[in-house]
Amino acid sequence: MAGTSPRSTTIPSEIQVNLLVRLRVIQQLQNIPGYTNSTPQLSSSSSEQLVLDTLSWIAQCYALKPSEATALAVSIKPGLLTLHLYHDEESATRTSKLLLSTLRAVFLSDPEDTIGPSSAIGPFFRMVVNTAHLRIQHKLFRVGLTDGTPEETTNRFASLVATWMYYRPEGEQSRGYQRIAFNYGDIRRASEIMVQSFFTIAKQGDADVQCEKMDEDSRFTYLSSIVTACNLLINSTFFHDLHNYEPFQMALNSRDRVFLHKIHRRLTYIASYKTGAAKLAFLGIPFLRQLLGESGIADFVNGRGGVQVELVKQSTPASSTRLYRWPSQNPDEYLRSMFNLPLDEESSPSSPCHSRVTSDNSRYSFGSTSTDSSSGVRSELSLLDSQLRSELLHSQAVSEAWIPDLTMTVKSHPELQLIHYLEYCGIDVACQAIGTSKPTCWMCSKYVECLNVDAQDSEGEAHGETAPRPEWFLNQNAGKIRCDWMVPSMAKEEVMEMVVEEVQRELENVISMGPSGTEGSYHIIGRMSACLASVTQKNTIFHMLS
Repeated sequence: MAGTSPRSTTIPSEIQVNLLVRLRVIQQLQNIPGYTNSTPQLSSSSSEQLVLDTLSWIAQCYALKPSEATALAVSIKPGLLTLHLYHDEESATRTSKLLLSTLRAVFLSDPEDTIGPSSAIGPFFRMVVNTAHLRIQHKLFRVGLTDGTPEETTNRFASLVATWMYYRPEGEQSRGYQRIAFNYGDIRRASEIMVQSFFTIAKQGDADVQCEKMDEDSRFTYLSSIVTACNLLINSTFFHDLHNYEPFQMALNSRDRVFLHKIHRRLTYIASYKTGAAKLAFLGIPFLRQLLGESGIADFVNGRGGVQVELVKQSTPASSTRLYRWPSQNPDEYLRSMFNLPLDEESSPSSPCHSRVTSDNSRYSFGSTSTDSSSGVRSELSLLDSQLRSELLHSQAVSEAWIPDLTMTVKSHPELQLIHYLEYCGIDVACQAIGTSKPTCWMCSKYVECLNVDAQDSEGEAHGETAPRPEWFLNQNAGKIRCDWMVPSMAKEEVMEMVVEEVQRELENVISMGPSGTEGSYHIIGRMSACLASVTQKNTIFHMLS
């Protein structure tokens, strides 16, 4: 479909509102301590991940404020590299000029590639810090609030480091902290220096105030030191053991694991401003030299082609935001079918309202028996399941999520807008990779999973008549559910059917599993069913022997 304009489809408002309701309830239940949601699996190879990281760094250059979100892909033709950027702010044009001028300066400083790509790290790093400093300052502020106040966050971190050292008595062994400790004259202080480094980062809540008093050079010196400190921390032995050392992992309760993983994610995001600059320098610059050649580089430096930026937002007809109204009913009326409860209170609690739960309950089957006792127990279990679901439906968590007739603004996330634009315009992009300035939300990850499945199904039906479309790749998501998620205007009906099923499955997962460390309804019923099956089997053997 190359050369055509993206087409819009009309998504029924009922589908959008039903999704919003489910997402809002899931989000509210997810806030219960100990609950963890399922994470979509968007696998990628190491080479694809490097491309994703590099594209995401470029996208970060365009996200100047905390609220901004951008998505980026790259297409390649002989002698030309095009950045396809989805951004809804006017600043994108200015940032594009700055990015291209920085690229030209890098090639001018080393026209014959005698120094190597390492010389490009500094200019790229300075450019992103100077353009996106407001966003970096905001991310820095959030580190200290991970567990309430900065003092509470640092105290909890220090306590967990003490726990870690019980299992790792030699302490911090990473090269970065060992080198710093050596400079202080005692390598045994590496663990202490690591903790103090985190304390310094977590207590930079006034970074905005400090940066307002600085000129551009002073601000870069201040923020670049913080970004470098974050990079040291995420490469520490402590965080390595959080992900890889089982004795330490087993010593942590679920809340401590969530706390440390959240800190690691926030530090990693800040550190990516420097690591991304390095990846662009070591991967992007040599690739551009190979793609453009000497004459192409000379033309690019002189402002004649080579690299260009396409602002996709200007080419998409549909609005990226819309207004919807929350249902006027009370939650008991609207959510009963979603919670697999009878619409009529007097109906049998064993009659499911959603087909998927019927299949899920098969894992608690009792084997081949038709005795009255097992039938009675099954009835009791079904009644208990219905009662537990009803209690959750009427719980405070659900009632707090419900605001009748509320007007909601939903947003179409840039990565999905960009994907649909590229598909309908027939643009092939490198590795089918989409870089983003923000971690991909749970819904976008699920949507892309369904989009990839739909493409595979379509290819199978075509019996090889069309070339298979490679799968889209996004950065691994942070598992965050956004209840303001908007159905893309170009979504296919088949894909949306799969997405709705996935969201309903996640809602049922929340209901059945409950928070980590608590008893969900299926946990209780599952154990009781197992006991019943065991008793039934023993009775059968007894009767056979007698």
